[in-house]
Amino acid sequence: MDEEMLNVDQAVILLGYSKQYLYKLTSKRKLPFYKPLGKIFFRKSELLAFMQRIKSAAVYEMVEQAEQILNKAGR
Repeated sequence: MDEEMLNVDQAVILLGYSKQYLYKLTSKRKLPFYKPLGKIFFRKSELLAFMQRIKSAAVYEMVEQAEQILNKAGR
């Protein structure tokens, strides 16, 4: 496996969360992690996917979606 694995300190820098919050996310199983021999590691790609999981749409995106719905309804 060539995928980059991060320790807690590296994950904190990548995500911008505090260590305490990161541990809270792992304890609640809201963030994927690996724990060989008691030390926590993360796959960088999984952390990036986690950050992109829930997107808040910008106003222009919501307007475009509304226009698409109205155009389909008007057919």
